[in-house]
Amino acid sequence: MAEESRTFVAPSTPVGYSGIAAVRASGPSCPRIYREIFRREPAHRLVSCRDYVDLSGEIVDRVLVTFFHGPKSFTGDDLLEISCHGNPLIVERIVSDLIARGCAPAEPGEFTRKAFWNGKLDLAQAEAVADLVHARSWAALRCAHRQLSGELGRALSFVREELLNILASVESAIDFSDEGLPEPNWPGLRRTVSRLQKKLLSLAETFRERSAIERGIGVVLAGAPNAGKSSLLNALLGRDRALVSPAAGTTRDFLEEPMRLGPWLIRLIDTAGIGDAPGELDRLSTERSREKLAEEELILWVIDGSRDWKEGDGIGGEWKGRTGAVLLNKRDLPQKIRPSNPALRALNWPIWEISAKIPGDIERLKGFLRNFLEEKKILPDGTELCVNFRQMGLLREAAQALGWAEESFGEEPVRAECVAAELHGAHRTLATVLGEGISEEVLDRIFSAFCIGK
Repeated sequence: MAEESRTFVAPSTPVGYSGIAAVRASGPSCPRIYREIFRREPAHRLVSCRDYVDLSGEIVDRVLVTFFHGPKSFTGDDLLEISCHGNPLIVERIVSDLIARGCAPAEPGEFTRKAFWNGKLDLAQAEAVADLVHARSWAALRCAHRQLSGELGRALSFVREELLNILASVESAIDFSDEGLPEPNWPGLRRTVSRLQKKLLSLAETFRERSAIERGIGVVLAGAPNAGKSSLLNALLGRDRALVSPAAGTTRDFLEEPMRLGPWLIRLIDTAGIGDAPGELDRLSTERSREKLAEEELILWVIDGSRDWKEGDGIGGEWKGRTGAVLLNKRDLPQKIRPSNPALRALNWPIWEISAKIPGDIERLKGFLRNFLEEKKILPDGTELCVNFRQMGLLREAAQALGWAEESFGEEPVRAECVAAELHGAHRTLATVLGEGISEEVLDRIFSAFCIGK
């Protein structure tokens, strides 16, 4: 691929005070700029400790500088990396000086976009760079690393190669139909197309796992008013996020907070108490709580074990078949409800005695949640290849074309021209997943989500 060459620069570390900061520049002017600043020829991958002298002749900082000659660099072009002390004034001064020497301010994602244009990465790998930067859990990081390694490209290359082999047989039958050659093995080709379609659909479905990894699994704390849901939320988070009061009905709307649990990200959701609703606001709060219970993946039904059993303590049969657990809360107080209570066992959920005031209980609850989610296979762990929304749409589009091709195989006689057209369409669509033949408008949209400096 080719793209207009220019030299651009940006900080590669966030704005703020830190031990070190990094500035990167890439493009054809980098060798000249290196010679001007450091008074020597740049050597590939040689790390040097030098004074950075700006155009006015003033020493800005003592820096570590590394030069990468293209194409053996991240972008594929000459690349200059400068590590300085992490004072924003120093970073700003270096960037301004590099701009004065002929660099342009980098656009969002321009370093990765240049790597894509120079064939260092396919588009799926380029997208994985942003995923790697923004991952909020180890599972998400593992998923991004798999994409960055080129695993999706390798999987699709295998499918595309098989499609070309099928196309060779189909187009041969079209081109030499009048020469009395044996017909291709149409049933065998149809079975291969069906197998490839299932493979693409299976890959597309991994978007669901990716969504769970990125958003986090929704864990709803639900139950009657004043059961201690907000206290449990605060204890699990290790900080006071929700207001807590002895008066019932403190929570009127749901609160949602992210929390890392082992390699995963979960979303803890504290809901308003579900019970009698004497007023309009109470009724609306209960409705909102029931909506969250219906939407999210895991229910933790919280019951105050220190008070007499009430009808609102039991979770209704409407949640039968859902994944959840019962938390018999406030075990630091004299208990009036026991785990053996038949009403608690109605849904055959695990029952866990706990107190938000006992740190050991909270740690045991976290361990219970980790094991529970892992055993129930609710949380993907990032060990499988997961596609993003754009890739999912294209994979489904290619699979649909293969589905139409398979239908054409079933005609008597086989409509070879229709089969070939659909196979070509699927092949082109798969190429687009990896960035081949993609429009500038789509690339602009993809890379606009990147941070500047990446």
